[in-house]
Amino acid sequence: MLEKPVKKTETEKACPDCGGTKTVQDPDNGEIICQSCGLVLNENNIVNTRPVAYTQEQAEARMHTGLPTSYSVHDKGLSTIISHDTRDAFGRKLPANKQAEMYRLKKWQTRLRINNSQERNLAEAFSLIERYGDRLGLSSVVKERAAIKYRKANEKNLTKGRSICDVVAASIYLVCRESKVLRNLKEIEKVSGIDKKIIGKDYRLLLKELNNTSPSPQSSTAYISKCAESLKLPGEIVGDAIQILQKARRDCVGKDPRSVAAAALYIACNDKLIETTDGKHLTVTQKVISENMGVTEVTIRNRYKTINRFLKAHGNQGGGI
Repeated sequence: MLEKPVKKTETEKACPDCGGTKTVQDPDNGEIICQSCGLVLNENNIVNTRPVAYTQEQAEARMHTGLPTSYSVHDKGLSTIISHDTRDAFGRKLPANKQAEMYRLKKWQTRLRINNSQERNLAEAFSLIERYGDRLGLSSVVKERAAIKYRKANEKNLTKGRSICDVVAASIYLVCRESKVLRNLKEIEKVSGIDKKIIGKDYRLLLKELNNTSPSPQSSTAYISKCAESLKLPGEIVGDAIQILQKARRDCVGKDPRSVAAAALYIACNDKLIETTDGKHLTVTQKVISENMGVTEVTIRNRYKTINRFLKAHGNQGGGI
């Protein structure tokens, strides 16, 4: 066990119990204790800001300041930056000559942080990951994993001869597939402006070089929930679509999960006027589902026929088309 550091002091005020003047100060608990009899003379004297540690090695490893390291920053967040603020530590506004001096210092500090092509490459890539991730609504964890994928690709020289934007988009798509985050190639193409064929090509390269197995496909149920949330459909429609999907799942093996989910959702809605969760009314047609799911209306009709045929064969009437 790690021994708590104590500070022995001698106070003018005597202990009310034994009359002793020698005390011991515990910095972890913020207590002042009489050394003679053990009476606590003062509590909560110091706020405990130390990390919990049980060994000397843990205490040394956890004694740090500032933000934790991050792989989504080219230098892992270990360096410091000069703020854009025009006030000093006391809140006083800096004079014009001092502001100009701080601007020059910040410019040189930025140049020193990124002083070679490798760091410039990472800095630009992580800036794109942050931008694309925000547009796609990705969490900080997913963006951090995408940055790790790009670092590994850069270490293996997979970025050589390829555009930074292309590899960044492929890294984001790969992490979304691994993390079960529903983002397809069309969505990434929309936010990045890169052709989905190029993203798919680089994705397969990263999959081959960085991963041993291909990520499992997304479930159709997840696509139903995502589309219903986007269209603000009520829970009853979602429940009906999932039940239809579960009944006809065997006949849809090997099909695109998005197309199967789109067909099941269309059967549940059946071109009816539905009141959405925000109080509006919406007719859920094939075109509406097609635009939201990213599949064509022809594909929805083909999957619809397969599911509807199964429902009719088992005594469940599907919707008309």
